[in-house]
Amino acid sequence: MNILKNYFKVAFRNILRQRAHSIINILGLSTGLCFSLLICLYVLFEMSFDNFHEKGSRIYLLPMTWHFNGTDLPTGANCSVGGPFMKQEFPEVEETVRIKNSSLSVKKGDETINEANVYFADSAFFKVFTFPFIQGDPNSSLVEPNSIVLTERMAIKYFGADWKEANLQDQAMIASDKKLYKIQGVIEDVPLNSHLQFDFVVSFTSLPIAHQQPNWDNSEFYTYVLLNPNASANTVRSEIPTRMVSVFGDWIKEGVELDLVPLKSVYLDNIKYKVPNTSNILYVNIFISIAILILVVATFNYINLSTARSMERALEVGVRKVMGAYRTQLFYQFMSESIVVTTISLVIAIGLTILALPMFNYVIGRSLDLSILATVSNFILVGVCCLLISLMAGVYPALVLSNYQPAKVLKGKLKDSIAGINLRRRLVIIQFSISIALIISALTISSQLNFMRLKDSGYDRDQIVSLSLDSLSRTKIEALKATASGQPWIVSMSASTQLPVNFTFETAINIVGSEERKLIRVAPVDADFLTTMGIEPITGANFSKQASTKEGWEIILNESALDFYGWTSEEALGKEFDVWQAKGVVKGIVKDFHFASLHKSIAPLLIFTGSGLRTSNLLVKVDAGYTGNLNEELKKLWNQVNPDSPFLLTYLNERYELLYKSESMMSNIVNLFALLAAFISGLGLFGLASYSILQRTKELGIRKVLGASVNQIVMMVSGSFVR
Repeated sequence: MNILKNYFKVAFRNILRQRAHSIINILGLSTGLCFSLLICLYVLFEMSFDNFHEKGSRIYLLPMTWHFNGTDLPTGANCSVGGPFMKQEFPEVEETVRIKNSSLSVKKGDETINEANVYFADSAFFKVFTFPFIQGDPNSSLVEPNSIVLTERMAIKYFGADWKEANLQDQAMIASDKKLYKIQGVIEDVPLNSHLQFDFVVSFTSLPIAHQQPNWDNSEFYTYVLLNPNASANTVRSEIPTRMVSVFGDWIKEGVELDLVPLKSVYLDNIKYKVPNTSNILYVNIFISIAILILVVATFNYINLSTARSMERALEVGVRKVMGAYRTQLFYQFMSESIVVTTISLVIAIGLTILALPMFNYVIGRSLDLSILATVSNFILVGVCCLLISLMAGVYPALVLSNYQPAKVLKGKLKDSIAGINLRRRLVIIQFSISIALIISALTISSQLNFMRLKDSGYDRDQIVSLSLDSLSRTKIEALKATASGQPWIVSMSASTQLPVNFTFETAINIVGSEERKLIRVAPVDADFLTTMGIEPITGANFSKQASTKEGWEIILNESALDFYGWTSEEALGKEFDVWQAKGVVKGIVKDFHFASLHKSIAPLLIFTGSGLRTSNLLVKVDAGYTGNLNEELKKLWNQVNPDSPFLLTYLNERYELLYKSESMMSNIVNLFALLAAFISGLGLFGLASYSILQRTKELGIRKVLGASVNQIVMMVSGSFVR
């Protein structure tokens, strides 16, 4: 114990004696550790998703893949029949839950609020997933039609901070269409590390489809199954095709494929099936790689500076060895200094992490805090990592210093070895190579982002905003258009099911007279869509003004759709399709335009209009010279026609930017860490240069006396570092 105490006492004395050297070492290590801790918080948070469910190891997502004549469409959602089929055919399935993402316009006094995070879910939702109840019974809360469960945050929002005293059980919430939803429970707020994010859960029996025979018509329900404790997911998965054929017939094996994905894999490891609010393990791996690179740069700094100053410690080593010190004792002495430096750096890094966390959260779009680390296993992990850093940073300098021979040291014949000089040069080269690689990566990602942002989409995006439509305002689109027609600053308006920056609907359709069905992207819109978006047909005509009142669809194809079907423009005109149980005729062809992100090439697209479309967005094209308050002016027009519906305005450019949210986050992170790596490398180079100059003070003085200019001396000293 006394030996250990002596080791650390001497270590502290040496750190204080060599202040400049110690400050550079500690600053480099603490900066690297700070950002490594930030990345550690991010990684631990990402890896913790959905781990809080008590039955999580038995919960599986039930995704599906459509097969149509050689075209495949994997989707994380399922049809209304998927869940009931599994429950009926597999004794191993304890419960199934179908979830439909939706929105709800709710009254709060005289104000109507659109709530976007609403789930319609089967009654087993709270039996399968662990979302603790504050009020209500999880077993019966979603049984009756028009039952609703809300989070504590929503309870406070609608009923005040003292909502618990009022007891919300059986109270009603009123929707904008006057429908009443009876409150059956209040749950704790949904954890941030859940891919299921909602504010309200409404009983599945509230949907019209709940009272119909389950079918394979549309995959819009995210379905989860809970297996029995002794069930094997692999066995169930392997038997699904056989059971499907026995229930639905031979056609099903050619058209539909079901799968099982463990809940723990849905958030990060589910690349094939798209599910909302999920991420990609690739980003976690990139962050871990960057953290390792930053730590390598900081560790190399320590090794460089420690070995460079080893000549100053040579006499100490020689005296200690003459006095009887063993090499192992000297090794432990220098290792103790490394541990002390790393420990001090860690303490400072924790303080820096607390200061930097708000900015880091802003960059990555998360709400991380240090409580993520507050577990025994995480403390051990951080401690082991710091010990490894101490060993990596201290082992080589300790071996070099403890190996000095006393005779050479005391006779003054010890010189810095060529091997040591070459090692430092290699480490500096590696440091700056890492920094330059990160800088190149940052510039590349930034260039790609700028390309995607500035790329011509093929339509007018800058002057368009979108107004969200609920079930009530959807019936008053024409009235709103008529009211807005007198405004000179409104060029045109058009309703669409999805925003044109991200058409995602795909459906299987066939040409009239042919049984062959092909999977193609579709865009249900109204007749003013092409005019509003500034898209002109290159062949044929635009939609007619009477399209919304006629039976059947009017269809316009893009150029990629022509290639998809193997037609020329002239051959395509007049072709008839069966789309959603109705016939449609091709009226025109438009140039390809980007209706999704640039991650993929432009897909075949079928744009159609007609009566009975259920649209969700009203696109408003504003005159380029308009300088007024757009939000206020549109709200006035909206309230004249839709006083009972919430007014929600979105700029199309903002929604376009969201397509590249992950890339934007990655760009910010890589930029930050490239600067950090350059800073740490520069810090180490500064320390080496300072030490080199001190070692050559007499030489530089003699050169100046002999007539050397300042520029010549600077070039001579810095030449090797520049090389």
